Amino acid sequence: MCCDRLSDHRYMANLFRVMMHSVAANLLVRIRQIVEIVPEIDQFANAEIPLEAQSPGGKRRHHTRRRRRDPLGEGHACTWRTHVIKVACRVIVRTRRVRVQFSSSWPWANHLKRVADLLSGYARPDLNSA
Repeated sequence: MCCDRLSDHRYMANLFRVMMHSVAANLLVRIRQIVEIVPEIDQFANAEIPLEAQSPGGKRRHHTRRRRRDPLGEGHACTWRTHVIKVACRVIVRTRRVRVQFSSSWPWANHLKRVADLLSGYARPDLNSA
């Protein structure tokens, strides 16, 4: 978590920053679990040899094909930040609606649309039934 160099001298301020970073990391992991697509059967993979035992070139080819097929599936936080989270847009707030307008030339619009569609369809558990 890179907590060896914190910016404040007070314990509680540093503790709060560490807690916020850990919550953000856990939230990203949970969203990745929701958004992850079912991997397709890799027609070029050698089924008799597990991925860990393959040559470095075979592992690299496997991961490159997986990244092309689903770049957000096991993406790092920096991938999610540049493709989904860190987005320049215009937000228009009306009485009953909030519109978010993106640039038509933004290359990662399909990733954000996929994440938004999957998260909007995600069933939220009923908190009052407990």
